[in-house]
Amino acid sequence: MKTPHSLHKLTNMLLLAVVLFSSFILTLFSASLFLVEKDSLAAESADAYVDVGINIPADISISTNADTAGKLDINIPTPTDAGTQGHATLAINVATNNITGYTLTMNAKTTDTALNKTSPAASIPSTSALPNSAAALGNNTWGYILGASTSAFVRIPPLPTSPSEFPDELKKTAAPAHISETLVTFGAKVNLSSPAGVYTNIMVFTAITNYVPTKHTVTFDPGTQGTFTPKSILYSTAIPLPPPRQSQAILAGLSMVGNQHYNQQ
Repeated sequence: MKTPHSLHKLTNMLLLAVVLFSSFILTLFSASLFLVEKDSLAAESADAYVDVGINIPADISISTNADTAGKLDINIPTPTDAGTQGHATLAINVATNNITGYTLTMNAKTTDTALNKTSPAASIPSTSALPNSAAALGNNTWGYILGASTSAFVRIPPLPTSPSEFPDELKKTAAPAHISETLVTFGAKVNLSSPAGVYTNIMVFTAITNYVPTKHTVTFDPGTQGTFTPKSILYSTAIPLPPPRQSQAILAGLSMVGNQHYNQQ
């Protein structure tokens, strides 16, 4: 049987336990209120996305190794009755940043493809050989060939005057080019039947950037009975402008006055 002292001690212990438990519950409740208040005061955020970029336009340039006056001399040694041939090689350099490259063409400045002189008037016509059938030059004719060969040449292309006529295509690339060189050799063969003097014609070399097609995307929704119907067509907003071009005219000519130079007119 417990004594009054023992009961009093047990009662105090129970009261202490109740106080400690109540303090624990109160502490948990206060902490939860703090967390709720903290969450309610948290700053809200939003994101904005900006696509930053640059648009670099396509450009192209062309140059040649002709002299500073834009002249190319086909130097003819002293002509003979059997015929004497001379030649000169021109280097055309093109640079472009266009992603689809460029096309290089050549034609005479006019429809007249002969080498001509005045006082007295005389001319040396172009050879008639087509680009796919180069041939040796006949006497008193001239022509050109891609590269540095001097054994066979083709006719000089005239200025196109209708939609069905085109200049000669010398090169076509498919990528940007820092410096792209093309060699064109002009040759002429003459005999004593052609009067001495300086004969000239103007050739035009044109480099043009190749077309960059506009991209588009088409998506489809499944239709009925295995067919598909267009859902949306999204076209690129970057529509390419007409491609830039660069031309350079070269005054090609020959001299038939011994070893005198063409550009001493």
